[in-house]
Amino acid sequence: MAKHYASTVDSLAPYYEIENRPYGMSAAAIRPMADGRSYVRVTEFVMPFSTIAYGQTDDEGVYQIMVPVDNVNTLWFVVRWSTTGADLGPTFMAPPDADLDNWVPLLGGPETHWGQDREAMANGSFSGFDRGLLTEDTVVQASMGAIVDRSKEYLSSGDLAVVRARRLLLKAAHDHQAGKRPRGSGPDVRRSNILASAGYLNPGEDWRSVFERERPVVQGLKVAELSTG
Repeated sequence: MAKHYASTVDSLAPYYEIENRPYGMSAAAIRPMADGRSYVRVTEFVMPFSTIAYGQTDDEGVYQIMVPVDNVNTLWFVVRWSTTGADLGPTFMAPPDADLDNWVPLLGGPETHWGQDREAMANGSFSGFDRGLLTEDTVVQASMGAIVDRSKEYLSSGDLAVVRARRLLLKAAHDHQAGKRPRGSGPDVRRSNILASAGYLNPGEDWRSVFERERPVVQGLKVAELSTG
């Protein structure tokens, strides 16, 4: 039976730790829980433009592929999968009426705050975008414009994975320019073996050592129960 782990809303302020991997990096969001343990969700970034996130149970996951079209356009594919063959439904993280072939449609532009519901915010909504999490994410990206001056950004500790991913991408570009094989492009990287993971850590445990035996690695697939509590 698939194990259900804690909801991310049980602890809204995780801290992040990053580990470079042969295929890219692992980003661990660590949430202290009331019972003294920590709930950890490890998302995998597979160079150069794929991410693998944990689903609702250890039988599910979400694979995102962001394929550059040109300097200002990107194709965004979101794939939700299950190892049990369960019917996952068509509306994961999207409104019930969403067109999944045109997801996520923007609800207006800057003149209407991109469809932000200010009345909902006055009534307690944090963001004013309650039609699915990725609607909010899409508005954040679209509102920045096609090309952003990154020197004007104010990144925080919650953006650690973004910072490290950019460093990896810049290093890969320099390696390619120098005639070296970029990270993630070697023949030993087997993408079918890379899956996101989640589990609990007892006080004093480190997710790198606890999950290392059972996290999928590039040499072979081994997915097992990750809870240590």
